[in-house]
Amino acid sequence: MNNQTQGDTAMSRFDLFIQSFKQWMLTIINEASIGLYQIQCHLKDSILHFRRVKEDEEKLAKKISIINTQQQNTITELKDIGNLNKQWAPKMQRLLDQLQNNQKY
Repeated sequence: MNNQTQGDTAMSRFDLFIQSFKQWMLTIINEASIGLYQIQCHLKDSILHFRRVKEDEEKLAKKISIINTQQQNTITELKDIGNLNKQWAPKMQRLLDQLQNNQKY
């Protein structure tokens, strides 16, 4: 009976070893699966973040384009005003001179 007990013990040890090995393998597989899941989640979050950043950049680029157009229009208007001032300044000076001359008399 002693031999049979030892045999059972040896078999139990082997069964425990196999069971432990299976558990260890499942743990490794699950850890890899968890790792892959975390990587996928991170990539998904990163993609969503980069999409938001791209959308924000496109909005800013559109705003900058509008601002540049407005600046160009303002520059053109200021040049036109400057040209009008060049044309009108001598006329206005003559009118002012005439007014002053009329006031002297």
